[in-house]
Amino acid sequence: MPLDVALIFMLSLLTFRLLTTVIHELGHAIPALLLTKKKVTVYMGSLGNPEKSFQFQLGRLECFFKFNLFYWRGGLCVMHAKDISVRTSFIVTICGPLLSLLVAGIGILILTNYEFDDVTKLVIFALVFSCIVDFINNMIPNQTMLELHNGMIAYNDGTHLVHLFKNDSVEKIYSDGVSYFQQEKYAKAAETFEKLLMTRSDHEVFYRLAIQANLMIGNYTNAKNIQKEFSERFSEAFEILDFINLGRIQLHEGLYENALQNFMKAKDMGADVEEIQKYIDIARKHV
Repeated sequence: MPLDVALIFMLSLLTFRLLTTVIHELGHAIPALLLTKKKVTVYMGSLGNPEKSFQFQLGRLECFFKFNLFYWRGGLCVMHAKDISVRTSFIVTICGPLLSLLVAGIGILILTNYEFDDVTKLVIFALVFSCIVDFINNMIPNQTMLELHNGMIAYNDGTHLVHLFKNDSVEKIYSDGVSYFQQEKYAKAAETFEKLLMTRSDHEVFYRLAIQANLMIGNYTNAKNIQKEFSERFSEAFEILDFINLGRIQLHEGLYENALQNFMKAKDMGADVEEIQKYIDIARKHV
């Protein structure tokens, strides 16, 4: 392959790496906007990191775009709706790679039905190649964990679809987690409830149990990360235990005033006096 042709192909692939990510994430975002009524956030070039990104908003669609290719880490689509059905999750998940495949198909039709000069053909082929690679990489289940910016763990679209197909096992996973918790096997309980959250994140009880199990084994990092998402999605549904758990995490972080406020909320809601007073006293010593 001549050097100039190879250079054009490589530059095209580099450019289409950006474009393919945009296509893929829009494939997630468009059905998410159509099937839910809340905001949808798309991160292009990161796994949820808004820093050093160009931000813009179109109606309910919020976008963060990183231009620095040296820090490019794929993309992420986040639905802010609380009650997301399995059907909606399935459609939103599969439409990302399907849109990439659709664009690749259109590119192939154009190449086979129209005449272009060699450079144009090479550029279109680079787009087709990039979209096909995106489809394959995302549709083949991969157990490699992706660490999101907020500390949570995610998997590629193919693995997420497998989890959705296995949704009938949610009840069993939940029962196993509760059983581990009752047996005071808190590490296993935490692992099980976190696995449950990867499959179903539409109910506050799953977050509550995952946070509680992590606190029982002193894993404040995991508890904090799960609590952050829990607070963003279900703060209006907080119960006594939720305010206590949030306060405990804040105590560990040295946020004593915030912790005290949450302990007082739990007390006002009818928390066990002896238990909550213990936490209140600890917080007051540092305020």
